Amino acid sequence: MKVRVKFYLKRRDSIEPTAIYGRAYINKSPFKYYIGKSIYPALWDHEAHAPISDNKVILPWKKKLPNIDIELQNITSRCIRVAKLITSYITLKEGEEEAIIKKELREYLDDK
Repeated sequence: MKVRVKFYLKRRDSIEPTAIYGRAYINKSPFKYYIGKSIYPALWDHEAHAPISDNKVILPWKKKLPNIDIELQNITSRCIRVAKLITSYITLKEGEEEAIIKKELREYLDDK
């Protein structure tokens, strides 16, 4: 099964930072996992499902949040890691011909 993980914001229209979660479909059933990071929606690229990387958008935020570029890199890294962990877990279970249980996947991600 081809696994695609996309990332979304809990409250897309918020003016405050909002939680980020990954979503994948397992046997046509959605699996949602919060990655433990939040972001201002204005700094999120909704089409790319990732933090904005355009310096023209980021630069005005540097006065309010001096380390915003580092934080955006950290969020991007976390998203990539979570997506890889979800994919590797599902691939492993399929290789062993075992059922994919969402609760076990969540516990696996929490442990990592």
